[in-house]
Order: sequence, then structure tokens, then C-alpha cells
Amino acid sequence: MPAGDEAFADLSVGDLPQLLQPGDALVFSDTQVIPASLSGVRQRGEYRSSVSLLLIERLAPDRWRTFARPAKRLQAGDRLQFGHGGEMCMLGALEGTVLSRGEGGEVDIAFDLSGPDLDAAIAAVGEMPLPPRTGKRGVESTDRADLRRSTPRDGAVAAPTLGLHFTPELLAALAERSVSSHFVTLHVGAGNFCR
Repeated sequence: MPAGDEAFADLSVGDLPQLLQPGDALVFSDTQVIPASLSGVRQRGEYRSSVSLLLIERLAPDRWRTFARPAKRLQAGDRLQFGHGGEMCMLGALEGTVLSRGEGGEVDIAFDLSGPDLDAAIAAVGEMPLPPRTGKRGVESTDRADLRRSTPRDGAVAAPTLGLHFTPELLAALAERSVSSHFVTLHVGAGNFCR
């Protein structure tokens, strides 16, 4: 058949075991997505307004660089409160202070908690961030489990969405075909969310 005349086939990721040969290898990231999306309230004096953060880089045990909405309205010294349903009880709540706002819309936050305590609070009040390519849907109950499935190393602030297609059943079919799986830690960063 002349070049360019090859037949096209409509295949899905489930067809991968039949396309790979015994001895082929696949490399996966074993990163784990943290619930890096926070929604809460900005307080400046008596005034309150909604704010949302996407944690993008840990700067210190108690500090994160974030993308914030609305970033332009935030000022150094503003207090931020995050908690379930707006209830600010000690359990399931997180507070911080705006330190600075960068030229590109990044906002540095100093949280009132630090280290493992901050991590636990983020896990309690945060949601899994979904990159724009997943559409405008909200976070579904299965997202947290899917994005953390078989990925033991916390650190990604965005979902490595290509890996979601590799279900335990698909991995078993690949292993039966003698296709090996290898893992590296590659934390997905905020680039998935760049505007």
C-alpha cells in the first residue's frame, strides 16, 4: 500500500494490550494529587467576599504560592478563611494571611498551620483540582479516589489525567501480555491551569 493510504482504525485505550508486544514497557508517574483547590472567604475589616485558591508551590512549611480568584482584589494583610460550608469551627477549617501578590497573578499565603497540620487541613477543606480540558464539570465523588489511585507520593497540584485511563483491569491485561510497567515520580504542576 502506498504511504499515506494506510487504513484508519477507531480504537480506544482498552485496545492497547493488543497493540503492544510482549517485552514492551510503559512508564507511569506515581505522583499523588493533593486537594489543592480551596474555596473560602476573604476578610478585610468588616468586609467579606468569596475567594478561591489553587495551591501551586509550597514555599515553606506554612506558606504556599497560589493562583487566586479574584487575585486583583487581594492585598497584603487580608485574612482568608476556608472551611466546610462556610462554618468556621476548629475542625475542618483553615485560615491564612495574604503576604504578597505577584505580577502574574500569583498570591503568596502564610497559613496559620504548618507542616503536617497544614497538610491535614488542606486535605480536609480542599478539593481535587481538575484541569480545564476536563470541561466545566464540578468535582465528582470518584475524582479523589481516581486521582490518588495507586500513586503513593503526594506532591502534584494537578491531575496527570492521561493516567486515569489505566484501570486495574487494563494494567492486568497488559501484564498478561508481558508488557512491563515502570514508575517514576513526576509531580504535575500548575502548567495545566495556565490561562
